[in-house]
Amino acid sequence: MVIQRVEIANFRSLKSVDVPCSELIAILGRNGAGKSTILHALDMFYNTAAQVTEFDYFDRDITADISIRVTYGDLRADEMAEFSAYVTDSTLIVTKVINSGGARYYAASRQCPDFVEIRKLAATPKRAAFNELVDSGRFPDLIQRANSAQAVESAMADFESRHPELLQVIQKETQFFGPRNVGGGKLDKFTKFVLVPAVRDASSETERKGAILQLIDILVLRSVNARRDVRDLNAEFERRVKEVYSSDNLTELRSLGDLITDVLKRYAPGAKLDLSFGEVVPPKLALPPAVASLVEDNFKCPISYTGHGLQRALIFALLQQLSLTEQSSPEVSESPGDEAAGAPPPTRIPDLILAIEEPELYLHPSRCRYLSNVMLQLSRIPEDASQPRTQIVYGTHSPHFVDLKRFDQIRLARKVIAANTTTLQTKISSFSTTSASQRLAAISGRDPAQFTATSFVAHAAPVMTTIVNEGFFSDVTVVVEGNTEVGALWTLQSIQNRDWDGLGITIVPVVGKNNIDRSVVVFRGLEIPTYFVFDADSSSTGRDREAAIRSNGRLLRLAGVDIMDFPATTISRDWAVFNDNIEAEFLLALGRDVFDEIRAQVALELGYSQSSGVLKNIEASSLFVRKVYERRLRLPVLEELVIKITNLRSSSLSPAANNV
Repeated sequence: MVIQRVEIANFRSLKSVDVPCSELIAILGRNGAGKSTILHALDMFYNTAAQVTEFDYFDRDITADISIRVTYGDLRADEMAEFSAYVTDSTLIVTKVINSGGARYYAASRQCPDFVEIRKLAATPKRAAFNELVDSGRFPDLIQRANSAQAVESAMADFESRHPELLQVIQKETQFFGPRNVGGGKLDKFTKFVLVPAVRDASSETERKGAILQLIDILVLRSVNARRDVRDLNAEFERRVKEVYSSDNLTELRSLGDLITDVLKRYAPGAKLDLSFGEVVPPKLALPPAVASLVEDNFKCPISYTGHGLQRALIFALLQQLSLTEQSSPEVSESPGDEAAGAPPPTRIPDLILAIEEPELYLHPSRCRYLSNVMLQLSRIPEDASQPRTQIVYGTHSPHFVDLKRFDQIRLARKVIAANTTTLQTKISSFSTTSASQRLAAISGRDPAQFTATSFVAHAAPVMTTIVNEGFFSDVTVVVEGNTEVGALWTLQSIQNRDWDGLGITIVPVVGKNNIDRSVVVFRGLEIPTYFVFDADSSSTGRDREAAIRSNGRLLRLAGVDIMDFPATTISRDWAVFNDNIEAEFLLALGRDVFDEIRAQVALELGYSQSSGVLKNIEASSLFVRKVYERRLRLPVLEELVIKITNLRSSSLSPAANNV
């Protein structure tokens, strides 16, 4: 089973968030936005011993329950059977509710509404309430009174199985975690959660195993589970336990019953006590604990005594090995006929849900990219449906762990104003490939049937660069065609002391006019305030002119304005167009002589033999703008553009201000 959705309420900065999940999701956001809070909410859900303080409640309001609801999907047959009473539409929904009275787990199960309150009662009042319902005659075929709480539960379950038409989906308290011998451990059997914290020593936890040892255990279990000798040992152990503890072998219990019967007959003639063993459920053979140490500079020591960097490196080495274990096809038998000969099946291994805080810590950019690919491979659904799956959720600040091609895996966290309080709350945004393809069809003026989620991703792939990915981390993203706009706009905002770095404004060049629409659709779909700038290319000729007209129409639809072949230079609230291109705007503002003179100086200083194409370079366009303003000249169109972009940052405090 894997997590399909997490809904969290009143936990720290999470007043009420809904996080849709897939095999791999990346949670982005500035410091303090609530990324790690989502991961720790999952940790609190899985940790039955988790302690809370008033600071874990949103706005420190301890009167409002903390609620963490997890929806599981992709249930296998054994999971469907285990949770059959709680499965609705092939999903299992489990809610952990935390308040001053403690923590309880609930499942949404189909129940008879008349039984809900009865199930909440203690043994004696439960029996009385049930018998009262029986005597009332409300249900004609509910006629057998109960003499114990267990009999009440059995009678209600039997009635519900016979009358599915009377059932409604109602939340029911259930023990999902803990020792299996007291009715819990149900989720532990099928899913395993591991949190890799950002800073805290991952191996020094005293109450629970740290992330490193948990990953080692999982890796060892997945590696040895399919071995024939291990499977044979488990099968032999189970057979011997059932054989030794069977009623046929252990006759003492039957003899004890006979002895007690002899005494019982003195008090109740004709009575008899029959004692026998129930079904034997052999315990599972656990692997011996893995003892791990690290050797650094020829010095061997426990993991907890090594530095954070080495510990994180070990964690990611374990993840890489885990991905290789997933990809390999284990030899589950020693000969082709073993399975047919009745080889025992491998032990059921739980699916892994891995939460990682800031995977980029202590890693160089190339290692970041490599780890990102390892996690992508690890999270892919195995071809063999019987193999354990791995789901990964991580929070990151690094553009190396996201890309435009996989934007549907991004969950963007930001702080917004909450109602009736001055405390900001976390809001989560996501954008699906289906929504993106529909939006692209609308701005292209074509039949939506021609656009699919797959085709959108394929067309987004060429735009995928680390620089473009920085747009996911911005408070305002400015999408431009190329490097000329980057150098000119960034330099001018610096001259005017606009402090775009401090405001979180990023310029991303998408290397071509035809790549603007997809980038803007994705950024705005994630509710990132986005400004885009393009050239109308009015001086183009021939086929280039026809292509420019088509591109202009598409981008003007994106802007939400009337379509025209070659629009005039326009600087709007969240988009801009140059009638021809940015260099033509320089020329109009400065005149031919001054423009050529400054451009020639720039080419000379930067070592270009010709000045005609020099402004395509970021350094050159930046130097050009500086020289213009050193002469006390101005570029009015660019100045207006810088003002509009800066103003978009202020207006972005309203989440709806930049919707597509």
